[in-house]
Amino acid sequence: MIEASLGERQALAAFHKLPAIEALSASFRLVRSGRSGVRVTGEVHAELTQVCVVSLEPIPATIDEDVDVRFAARTGHGAVRRLSKEPETYSMADQDEPDPIIDGKIDLGALAAEFFALGLDPYPRKPGASFNPPDEPAP
Repeated sequence: MIEASLGERQALAAFHKLPAIEALSASFRLVRSGRSGVRVTGEVHAELTQVCVVSLEPIPATIDEDVDVRFAARTGHGAVRRLSKEPETYSMADQDEPDPIIDGKIDLGALAAEFFALGLDPYPRKPGASFNPPDEPAP
């Protein structure tokens, strides 16, 4: 389990233009997958404050995101394929390409921050808040 420090939460709140992130934690399980792969599963949980898009008042919010991501070391073949000018074709049935393991490491803090961002409500609305357009001026 990892937990973001006060400084990390403040930096992430500033990056996402949030009033505050009161708590941010993640629990991950790492399991080997194939020769050079790792599958990371787990959960990201956050308690935060967002701003209502209607009233502009601060409102509490909670994020609970499930994580399931595959990682793999880049092989020489994969690196060459990426530089190739030949077009690649994909099917909707194909799995996403694994995320890269960089310098033999997986940055779990960055993974938690990514899933935190995915869990943010892009248009948070305070319960009961409604938008009333201004009256049109008389001609």
